[in-house]
Amino acid sequence: MNAKVVRGVIKWMSCAAVISSVAYSTLVLAAKPALAASNCTAEECTLAEELAKDYCTNFGGVLEFSCSTNSTGWDFVCVDGESRSGPCDAL
Repeated sequence: MNAKVVRGVIKWMSCAAVISSVAYSTLVLAAKPALAASNCTAEECTLAEELAKDYCTNFGGVLEFSCSTNSTGWDFVCVDGESRSGPCDAL
């Protein structure tokens, strides 16, 4: 009788472990990362370029500017070497 109860408990514990593993895997695989950076939009790149122009006005103008819809951030260098960069999500 005791062995029968132990086998029943082991069977239910095994089933519970499998079900919870499947549920956990489903939740983890379906979840999207909370802090994942998304690619820049054309509007964000335009805004970043305007910010670069405004910022570099005091530093001789914009020497280099980089932002594309295939990246997650922007960066620029002013003529005098002053530079800034950041994620498009922050714009």
